[in-house]
Amino acid sequence: MGLSNLEYLSLQEKMGNLLLEKKKLDIKVKDKKNNEEQTKFYRHRVEKKQKEAKLLLIELKKLKDKKQGQCVETYIQFQSMNGKQKFLDSFKIGSCRRDCIMKCGCCGKRSDIEHKYLGSSWPKARTAPDPSLIIW
Repeated sequence: MGLSNLEYLSLQEKMGNLLLEKKKLDIKVKDKKNNEEQTKFYRHRVEKKQKEAKLLLIELKKLKDKKQGQCVETYIQFQSMNGKQKFLDSFKIGSCRRDCIMKCGCCGKRSDIEHKYLGSSWPKARTAPDPSLIIW
């Protein structure tokens, strides 16, 4: 099961790039070939990158507190083809019948399908692609 939050990941990527730039600038600050003016210039840029990184950290924290990752896909491995087919068949219940079971119970017991819901959503079960095609 994988959690995904694209906005958070893009901010993390931005932070990684920022830290790489800062590291390169740190090397330039320590370079003995630089005169005093160049060293001062690079130090100023390092401080600027540090401030950007602090602001980005605050933004990452706010985003993490605000949004939780969402499950995008889940892959299940079965011991037999029969187990796989039983699992897929257990999710082949029409939406009208599911609604009826959950509301009035005339088409079946609520407890028979209630545990299959993820939050308030009915998962879509299907056969997975060949494992070599999955981007892990």
